[in-house]
Amino acid sequence: MGCQPDGWLTDVPYNIFTYQQAKDGMAYCGMWSFARQFINTREMVGARLIEPLVVGETYYASMFVNAAYGGSEEPGLAIDRFGMVFSVDSFGLNNALDPTFGLRNYAQVYSQEVILDTADWTLVEGSFVADSAYQFLVIGNHFSDAMTDTVRIGPGYPWAYVLVDQVCVSASPECSLVGVEVVLSDPTLALWVEAEELVVSGMGNQACDLMIVDAHGSAVVRRLVPADTERLHISGLAQGVYTAVLSREDERVIRKFVVVR
Repeated sequence: MGCQPDGWLTDVPYNIFTYQQAKDGMAYCGMWSFARQFINTREMVGARLIEPLVVGETYYASMFVNAAYGGSEEPGLAIDRFGMVFSVDSFGLNNALDPTFGLRNYAQVYSQEVILDTADWTLVEGSFVADSAYQFLVIGNHFSDAMTDTVRIGPGYPWAYVLVDQVCVSASPECSLVGVEVVLSDPTLALWVEAEELVVSGMGNQACDLMIVDAHGSAVVRRLVPADTERLHISGLAQGVYTAVLSREDERVIRKFVVVR
């Protein structure tokens, strides 16, 4: 369930903006993406990428979005152009509606159609060639009010609130979503947690890359795993949620695990 009483600010599925089940898991994020009374002001969500993008490489990005509707805050509009900007600049906020990361009137990936669905999740996806070693991803409406189309979705105030879930950025067309098991090609690799060990198996004579990422997106372990079967102690990790990624050539396995003290 959500992290607050039913129907309050950040509860899932029922909160002050909408009634909406998560696309995956038990949570999502959301942001004010247009407000007629606050010209060209936005809420956005930013994160540091696990590693900088490589200049000249093609990347694939996707996310599921939803037009929030039905909560006590009564957002009454839907918008287009909601998307993803990759940047070499960090992202910060002075307050909820005044991002220091200013509107850029472009995004590498964004919805060209108005996001109208209030009941289900809409996939927004695209690809781009990195022209800089981008280190940050910022999600939101990066276009000015004049460049944003709005559609009324029902009674409510003249603002739009957009929900986001299952964000993915990958060099592979098969964007691997954190939190689910993903295996590309033949499923020979295996990865699981047993007691206080991360067990890696199925590699044969071919080494694999292992990366463990914490809940903040920082890589806490990166190493080459050479053996057919290997056990790695995870007792040294701090309490929290982690994602382990085991990969080689055209195979990748992802596992999420929790360390409890």
